[in-house]
Amino acid sequence: MEKENGCMKGFEGKTISHSKLDLESSTHVVTQQKQLRQTWKTLNQVQGDSLYFKGGGPVQQHYGAPLRSGFTLIELLVVVLIIGILAAIALPQYQMAVWKSRLSTVKSLTKTIANAEELYYLANGKYTSDLAELAVSGPEPVSQTVTTPKGEYVYPWGKCQLIPSIGNSWVECILYNQEDPFISYHIKLDHSEYAPTKWLCRAFGSVDNTANTLPQRICKRDTNKNAAQGPCENNYCSWFY
Repeated sequence: MEKENGCMKGFEGKTISHSKLDLESSTHVVTQQKQLRQTWKTLNQVQGDSLYFKGGGPVQQHYGAPLRSGFTLIELLVVVLIIGILAAIALPQYQMAVWKSRLSTVKSLTKTIANAEELYYLANGKYTSDLAELAVSGPEPVSQTVTTPKGEYVYPWGKCQLIPSIGNSWVECILYNQEDPFISYHIKLDHSEYAPTKWLCRAFGSVDNTANTLPQRICKRDTNKNAAQGPCENNYCSWFY
């Protein structure tokens, strides 16, 4: 190939200008770049936060760190631990609030029956075990058993007892947890010879007054006393107030 007047002369005598060579070279480079970009697009696809080859594993990011598509085991364990701690703190308080809401009805009915018994005593000189003889406004019992000296009235949540016995007259309403007595409010009537006008909160389910069961915690809060009064017996502990 010879150089003649600023042109390149080929082996077959054809003359090729420098500008034509530069244009063809640039066009070839641009074509190669387009092909590389197209190849890269077809090799990779984006799925969520991760980049994958069509037939292989995850692709490294341009800065060299692998993309993540989930949580690690440590992260999951930390979340479970936090949930467990929150549940341990919140669940007892929730149970206490639920039971105290139910007990407000029981406590109110106990006081209402006791007041009605005192009015009956003023009029008749004695107490009665028949709820029908008392001026009580409240929920109707589901069933009742009236004997001497005891009247027992069953409600959906538990039962109330009227005991007008000589020397130890009282009214008690018991809240049940399913089929077992849970907690009760017990009022000694004014003319009872034993502890007249005293309120009792009875926590069932334990004969150990240090067991700190849910019924015991409720009685402790209501009476503002930590220790039960007297020995625990018959599967309950009593707090006077």
